[in-house]
Amino acid sequence: MIAAHFKRWAKNKMIFRTQKPVPAEEITEALLRANPVWEFCNEDESGETLLMPAKKLPITSSENRLVGCELRLRDGSTIFGYLGNLDLTKEFRNQHFLTLSIFMNGTTEHLARYHDLDFSDRGPAALAQKIGKNLEDIFPMTYDLSACAKGSDDCIRGSIQKEPKERLSRSEIIMLAVNG
Repeated sequence: MIAAHFKRWAKNKMIFRTQKPVPAEEITEALLRANPVWEFCNEDESGETLLMPAKKLPITSSENRLVGCELRLRDGSTIFGYLGNLDLTKEFRNQHFLTLSIFMNGTTEHLARYHDLDFSDRGPAALAQKIGKNLEDIFPMTYDLSACAKGSDDCIRGSIQKEPKERLSRSEIIMLAVNG
């Protein structure tokens, strides 16, 4: 039993060591299912959007990381995607900055937040149309990252609302981004 476990561990470790960096725009559902947390390499010479799987799970910080997960829609159905700008300790920040991308029919669809410039093209209504459901059937979406992250329960097992509980002004958004 221990030998079989070690073989699986060694095989997975080998896959990690041979994994080449992946540009963020080329991250796939298969890669995120194999390794749910990917971190930006932050190497200017090789490209700012390159990602590598996180070395150790569970993570206690999601800074510079994308986290793949199942998302449960309000109607009970699920869809796979990934979260960015996730804060593992401050749910209030997630209401305004959490990014969501979902995999659908071979494409990646991104959700724009109320303060994003492309909100009319990629906001909740546009996402609902692409999924082929009513807004009421989608939001709130819920997620559970407890298998790969540690933090505040309302951040680890969180929800994505159609709209935050309260909208912030442009200057409040900037202040929250700068000061946390």
